[in-house]
Amino acid sequence: MKSEKNEKKGRRKLTKKIVDGLPLPEKGQVFYWDENLIGFGLRLTPTRKTYIAQARVNGTTRRATVGVHGIITADQAREKALRLLGEMADGKDPGAEKRKERAEQTTLREVADRYMELKRTKKGHPLKQASKNDIDRHVKTTFSDWADLPLASITRDMVGKRYQQALKKSEAQAVQGFRVLRAIYNWQRNNTKDKSGNPTMPENPCLAITDNSAWAYVPARDRKIPLKKVGLTWNLLRATLDSPGQTDAERTMTAAVMFAFLTGARWGEVAPLIWTQVDFDESAWGLPDPKNRKKITFPLNRQALEILKGQAGKHDVFVFPGRGKAGHVHRPTRLMRKMGEACGVAVSPHDLRRTYNAIGEACGIEYWKRKLLLGHSVGGDVTLSSYSETNDLTRLAPEAQQIADWIEQQGRIAGAENVVDLETKRRAKTNG
Repeated sequence: MKSEKNEKKGRRKLTKKIVDGLPLPEKGQVFYWDENLIGFGLRLTPTRKTYIAQARVNGTTRRATVGVHGIITADQAREKALRLLGEMADGKDPGAEKRKERAEQTTLREVADRYMELKRTKKGHPLKQASKNDIDRHVKTTFSDWADLPLASITRDMVGKRYQQALKKSEAQAVQGFRVLRAIYNWQRNNTKDKSGNPTMPENPCLAITDNSAWAYVPARDRKIPLKKVGLTWNLLRATLDSPGQTDAERTMTAAVMFAFLTGARWGEVAPLIWTQVDFDESAWGLPDPKNRKKITFPLNRQALEILKGQAGKHDVFVFPGRGKAGHVHRPTRLMRKMGEACGVAVSPHDLRRTYNAIGEACGIEYWKRKLLLGHSVGGDVTLSSYSETNDLTRLAPEAQQIADWIEQQGRIAGAENVVDLETKRRAKTNG
């Protein structure tokens, strides 16, 4: 037990009259102990008088709060203290029991919120916003009816049944959702232990999936826009951006998608892009805290630079402002649907990154350079003897420009083909 600064006044019977008459200290705390019930006491601080019970449990001194004077009476406190002291004599630690009870009553939603706030990676970094968004989404969808249940009340049987239901909708989302639940549960279990270091929560119910070897294999996605359809897709975006019938919000969303297409950047990096990350003088843009946690400066190709200049003056902070709560554009669902219809493949913002890589390969750009332009860590994949700088990538400006020029060229080719096709149809109709 930590030593306290207290004033020893001797033992006395703690009655309402006596407790009412005891003055509060100006600072620190003062302890009074009952003369009849050993271990029953009163702690005085500058703001309140609190009844306590103190005894040794398994050789260690433990103290429990009984109640605040004024909220409970001295007689009620004595009765409750007698019960607590009896439990301590039987080896029960009331503090540990209280922590266990509190842990058992904490809901999934509450633990998830704390996990997102307090969880740190092995290198001490907080969770990325994208990770937090995934956690929050699964709490609100996959586990919506569990969100307000105590986390410890979720059983193996519940997990097994819900997991099988989720697999029928989407294997990838089912695996992601239950990995989120597993991580949250493990974190809470590791942070709610008794004095001996033993978890106060049951084992992780997601072991029901592990023990049955039921984790579905989710292969890495390789979906992308077919290279022969890149020009057609680019022309759709260009026409949408230049159309006088589009609203400012639609133009901004289109500009953001075009920027992602031209740079291979993640949508979570493009949507919240702010002007301080853009350097027009150096034709560069940067990520202060990308996925690999290392600040990166990327080159801006001519086409991407044109997109950014078109956005200048629309917002003081965000390059691609939006009307939502975040202040910037959200997911381009409708535009992605149009692009998918044009190229014949369902398209997501992340598919643009895979398309960018495929275009780079078609241009003959080396693999490790493509990885750097995509913001990936090259690690031990290659020997960077010819490129020691992996944070400032402006030296890769020629490669970035080569990819953008290829996209634009494909747009011209697709446009010419459309003109030829229309002329052929016109002549056939005339001759007919």
